[in-house]
Amino acid sequence: MNLYSTKSKVDSLELANILRDLEHAGENRENLSLLMGTINSMSDEAKLTMEKSLVNLSEPKEPGVLKNTLNSYNDAVNNIQRDFILGVPSDFDKLESIYSGVLSKFDFGIRFPVHAIINVIPKKEGERLKVINQ
Repeated sequence: MNLYSTKSKVDSLELANILRDLEHAGENRENLSLLMGTINSMSDEAKLTMEKSLVNLSEPKEPGVLKNTLNSYNDAVNNIQRDFILGVPSDFDKLESIYSGVLSKFDFGIRFPVHAIINVIPKKEGERLKVINQ
């Protein structure tokens, strides 16, 4: 996803549209789905929607860690997260971020990449195998 508008309402509507499409694709409830990319500006409504319906796998666990991915001084000071790895919860799996961070050691480029190491945990042991084998 690349929601690059500087207007938070525009990005919020685009995110809502993506989430609606995911909700209407029934197979996503049984399979692991990830959304990755940029949300440049987010309204309070979009933040609330993300908290309720997605798992932010790229959110650093330690306080004070760099979240910003734009390679400029002003953006580093405000430390706003704009690049995400988001998990879409399924009926069978729970997503857990083991580690995430911003690869900020580059001296060039407009953006720093983000990365995450995730764990996929079955919610109900044996349930997933039962559904797959049917």
